[in-house]
Amino acid sequence: MIKKIITATMALVVLSLTGCSDKAESTVDVDGIERNYTERLPNKKEYDLIIGLHGGGGSIRSFEDYSQLSELQENSDTYGVVYLEGIDRHWNDGRIELNSSVDDVAFIEKIIRKYRADGAQKVYVVGMSNGGLMAQRAACDLNNLIDGIGVVGATQSTYIQTHCASDVTPLDAIFIFGTEDSAFIKSGEIVNPLDPSEIRGHHIQIIPTIEYWTTRNQCLGLLAEKATFDDLDDSTIVHQYDIAPCSAKVRYFEVDGGGHRWPNPDAYNLLPKLGYVSHEISAGEQIINFFGLQ
Repeated sequence: MIKKIITATMALVVLSLTGCSDKAESTVDVDGIERNYTERLPNKKEYDLIIGLHGGGGSIRSFEDYSQLSELQENSDTYGVVYLEGIDRHWNDGRIELNSSVDDVAFIEKIIRKYRADGAQKVYVVGMSNGGLMAQRAACDLNNLIDGIGVVGATQSTYIQTHCASDVTPLDAIFIFGTEDSAFIKSGEIVNPLDPSEIRGHHIQIIPTIEYWTTRNQCLGLLAEKATFDDLDDSTIVHQYDIAPCSAKVRYFEVDGGGHRWPNPDAYNLLPKLGYVSHEISAGEQIINFFGLQ
């Protein structure tokens, strides 16, 4: 398989070494603005659906490429993927620093209602970085319309912590996060990893984020390590943690040594400021397995 460049960050235009989607982009009007999206649907009338949200500075095509969700969809043909594109390559995830005047919640809601009317059953929102924060905002504002979220390279922002504190709707949630993430840094700031002096909000760290979800999903057990992935010499070790019983599932992949990257066995390490990408797992494969889409 041709290797791909994963450079999705909160401030980076993502470039890819491989081909892009051959599906033409469609548009939908949201508050007078034409918003872009691309669909990959299975050959069946009823199906489950992933809504894919690129990282800040990314695009539909870059996210489709490095997430590998389309490749996995083509292999199974059991679920659909709809990729959305943010205004100026970013999402309004609630932080005042990014696109605060854009109603991306309305965009996601319109897409969900469109595809539910066309046969989509369960709907999952999956995103990287800024897209991962937007997925969490959707879990807050659209919890009655979605069934779960997949978040890579993001924790919970203080905005989401404040605005979703009273939300008790259980939803399946999977998080994949590197211990050396260079955007969601240990000081609690969210920064541009290519220019750390550019602060773009604050977050609550990954463990409090997971604890929020174990509480929201009414988990009674303890978070326990279920698997370790350390087969390759790639400067990372991946630990899988689960908790049960819960009203909805929670899973956390700790990428020890991993940076602000989407784990992908086919990725190159070309931008040191982003940190190491893990080749130990495919984030896309782990997400669709978690949601039971294969």
